[in-house]
Amino acid sequence: MEGIRREIEFLGIPVDTSNELIVQTQFETLPRMMTKVVGQTVRTPVPNVDVNLFLEKARNHLEEILEEKRSVISQENRYKVESRIAALTKSSETRIMGLQEQKSAHITNRLKESREPDIDYIRLTDARIEKEQSRLNLK
Repeated sequence: MEGIRREIEFLGIPVDTSNELIVQTQFETLPRMMTKVVGQTVRTPVPNVDVNLFLEKARNHLEEILEEKRSVISQENRYKVESRIAALTKSSETRIMGLQEQKSAHITNRLKESREPDIDYIRLTDARIEKEQSRLNLK
């Protein structure tokens, strides 16, 4: 599955040939369980087994598992993306407010000194504010 990060996972779906039911187990630990079977008594195969039936049962069960995993991962990804957007927005808003305060302080100080505010300073500060807004939108 791919989202914010790529994830590869091995899942095996064991089907009991005697009753055609999925064996409920922790699918993530199946490879480890299978290595423990080596050397133990293994039942002989059931004659006339329709492998396609078992494959279909396993495939259907796997689809259910994957759909559940997709849902969980989708929610996690959505949360991470929304958190990142909120953090970027907050950071950018803080920088913009700082620039606006600098501009206001410049105008106030100049007026106290009975001087005109520096138009170049105001223009450059406005350009920095606009650039920060553009940078946020781009991210």
